[in-house]
Amino acid sequence: LEDSPAALQLAEEVSELQTQGRLGEAAQKLKDIIEGYADKLMPLDETGYTAARRWVRQRLAADPALLDAYRRRYAAGAERALSEAAAAPPGQREALTLDIVDRYPLTSANLDAAFRLAGRYLERADAAGAAAMLSAVSSHPDRAEAEAQYQQLRAWTAALSGDAQGRDAARAEWTKLAGTDSVDSWRQ
Repeated sequence: LEDSPAALQLAEEVSELQTQGRLGEAAQKLKDIIEGYADKLMPLDETGYTAARRWVRQRLAADPALLDAYRRRYAAGAERALSEAAAAPPGQREALTLDIVDRYPLTSANLDAAFRLAGRYLERADAAGAAAMLSAVSSHPDRAEAEAQYQQLRAWTAALSGDAQGRDAARAEWTKLAGTDSVDSWRQ
């Protein structure tokens, strides 16, 4: 991993555009960082660095107005990409869905794509993959609307990992949110 002067320049432009109230253009620059420099390093603070993809997510999450501008600009494309991924041949679906998780942070399609992938990973007993998808959306702004599904996936992931305490905590949350009828099929 290395940093990128071009990504850092785009980050400076984002700050300038935000200051000027040009949030749509700032959102475009953030998308440019994701598209061209996702795995490059960006300064997190004076003490460390983070991947540009994560830096963009944090920047969006920290500014509701910027997030709103980003979503207005990219939500429709993310939804279209999710539909295309679902209609793709089986051998391509996973890669196309993962692309949505990576390229469209904090959109509704991003959350849906992460949940779909977590479910697929659980189907093939890949607890680490499912956990990675749940971690990617743990602070997603739409998570509250899908909290029961999140807790269900978290419970199954913990169960598959052999984490009884995590399984029980997630199951309790899932039960509270979804009601006991929804979790009657649970097998310990």
